[in-house]
Amino acid sequence: MIELIDKEFDQAGYKQLGERLWKHQEFDDFWMICPIAGAYDIEELQENVYRSLEELRKDYLASEKCTSLLILQEIGGDNERNYQKVIDDENNVFYFKKYVIQYTAEEWGAAKALIPATFHGLGELLMRTEVFEHVKLNEHSPYHLLYAIAHKLPFVMMYAEPKEYEPCPSFAFGGELQTLFEWVEGIPNLTGNNPTDAEMQLARNAIDQLINSRQHVQHQN
Repeated sequence: MIELIDKEFDQAGYKQLGERLWKHQEFDDFWMICPIAGAYDIEELQENVYRSLEELRKDYLASEKCTSLLILQEIGGDNERNYQKVIDDENNVFYFKKYVIQYTAEEWGAAKALIPATFHGLGELLMRTEVFEHVKLNEHSPYHLLYAIAHKLPFVMMYAEPKEYEPCPSFAFGGELQTLFEWVEGIPNLTGNNPTDAEMQLARNAIDQLINSRQHVQHQN
């Protein structure tokens, strides 16, 4: 699992500073991976990690406030699974921001077997239609652990192919509703999530023109 996670860090632009310690190559974003077998105490764990990163803080002052812990807790079975502890540990406000993954060796073995030989990262794998459909149909799918790993790593990008906007087929509503529909369809499309000022102005001009022409027709009538 650590090898899989290391690959995700590498692909996301992080560099390894030490054993299980990563820093983004451009930003002050530090991560410490903490594999744990069995039970642990969050207070003791983060105090030990904090002391172990003393040298890091000397070289990178920002690391004191910009370090996250990724806790990989291997449990023996469902009887040891504790969702409330995960929530409590992640909400602990001291020292670090924390992300916790609880899993069994059997769960990881099943999930690992699903990773194809040609593998370009979790983001690409988990957005495959057949994978997503499999998870929807089976809440106990081994893929769930892979989704959990991706969920705990905010920098994992889910790859989706954008589709070109396809205008709706012709609709006939009748009366004022048809006129309103045609009015809205006449407004220029703003492509993307961040239209340029020029595109915005073009849309404003078109809306003003449509409103003015509408008012002119009403005035004549």
